[in-house]
Amino acid sequence: MKIDTVIGNKTRIKGDIKSSGAVRVDGRVDGSVSGNDGVIVGESGTINGNVRCKDAVVGGRIEGNLYAKNKVELLRTACVQGDISYGRLLMEEGVQFEGRCVKDKEGETEKKHRWRDSGEAAS
Repeated sequence: MKIDTVIGNKTRIKGDIKSSGAVRVDGRVDGSVSGNDGVIVGESGTINGNVRCKDAVVGGRIEGNLYAKNKVELLRTACVQGDISYGRLLMEEGVQFEGRCVKDKEGETEKKHRWRDSGEAAS
């Protein structure tokens, strides 16, 4: 996946991020993150808000719901507190996860559920 936007490890953003490409977070985001192509949360990255994308790779922390239409990959250093909706799920040993996992069948989960955080709802 080609990264279009990078939030560096010394950067903190308050507010939502929307990108038509892929987003990598190595810093901190207090708000939702949407990357049409994908979202990568590096080991030093933290997102306090919902994440919405095509594919997600998480090595850092997400405190919010994660919706990935295709694939979610949780690396051993990942910590997710929130619900995960996915097409495919890969989880390494050592992941910290608290929430629900819902297998998405061709976008059905997004239609049925409204993931809430900072007032954001499924579109």
